Amino acid sequence: MDKKFQKVFDQLRTQAEKLLSERKEIPGYALDGGSGLSESGLKIGMKS
Repeated sequence: MDKKFQKVFDQLRTQAEKLLSERKEIPGYALDGGSGLSESGLKIGMKS
């Protein structure tokens, strides 16, 4: 995989993990699209 894309995927995965860890503290935010972003980010991270 291209290194530039790998860097972007790593950043997405970091943001996703951050959102997942914040989900317990801010349930309203997580339900409001934050969870969708984190789940797709984690899926992208696992595929690469």
